[in-house]
Amino acid sequence: MILFSYFPLYVPYSHSCSLLTAICKKEGIEADYEPLWPGWFEKMIDHDFVGFSFITHDDYELAKPYMRAAKKLGKIVLVGGVYARMGAYIDPALYDHICRGEAETITDYLKTGDTAIFDNSCYQENIDGLPMNDLSRVVGNEFHRGYKFLQGLKIIPYQSSRGCGWGKCTFCMVQFQPKKIRIKHTIERDLTYLYETYKPDLIYMMEELPPYYMKEWRDQWENLYIPFKSYIRADIKPEHLEFMIEHGLKACGFGVETGSDSLRATLNKGVTNEDIWRTVGILKKNNIAYSPFFMGGIPGETAQDREDSVVMYNTIGGEPMVSKWSDLSRYICS
Repeated sequence: MILFSYFPLYVPYSHSCSLLTAICKKEGIEADYEPLWPGWFEKMIDHDFVGFSFITHDDYELAKPYMRAAKKLGKIVLVGGVYARMGAYIDPALYDHICRGEAETITDYLKTGDTAIFDNSCYQENIDGLPMNDLSRVVGNEFHRGYKFLQGLKIIPYQSSRGCGWGKCTFCMVQFQPKKIRIKHTIERDLTYLYETYKPDLIYMMEELPPYYMKEWRDQWENLYIPFKSYIRADIKPEHLEFMIEHGLKACGFGVETGSDSLRATLNKGVTNEDIWRTVGILKKNNIAYSPFFMGGIPGETAQDREDSVVMYNTIGGEPMVSKWSDLSRYICS
């Protein structure tokens, strides 16, 4: 029996934990997933293996007491997730095995004790064979995050691909992940099933950046007209954005980071103010809800850069979100 665990830092849902639960169940292994909140400890006691998934340094730090509790009870503790894949330091005293790659072959270890998943950076070449995520714990309000345009909506998550077509932003963990774009070829079937089964108001496309720029991905949407929320880049080609709108895009988020073209260039963002305003114009014209993401504390930021950001923040519309720039390199160990 294995319990996959995660700290609900932003949303009380984990794509990786729900997917790994589904993979284990498909192989006849008793599995479940549970956020690190009241009730987790009582549930953890009944499991032999406890897996912890981390996205950032913050949720890793917050999970430490739970890891110590599991170890104290003699549980076999496994750790992984985006934070582990980027090469971040995780205290060896807190776990038995660490997965620095993709964990879809976890069943080999649970069934036979094969530790190859922990010895290598496992990579899932073909993601078509992965089962649908276990959504038994999903209510539909996990992804609101305070956004007014999402309040009251029933939202169901789905991931159609892996990888980011840009992957160069210096502040983003994607730079440490496999570069190849891997696309599911069951998108039409999967989304039709989710829509008919759960009857959501919105599908939440969970990947960092859906490969809307690839014909292979767009071809699978030709017969789909399902409302969804997605991340985009602010330099998205108008024809690609219009394609997404035609096929159901109702809300989106995109990175602005700063109102200064020159400062944004230091982040390898590859987006200009002209790109941003062009995209915002299309979104407004089509009544698409959107959230522009800004960052504070960017190295080299001048008073003029801050003023440019304030002006853009106040005029860009939508529901802007501000986060703090973080130096990811300081978390990486050799």
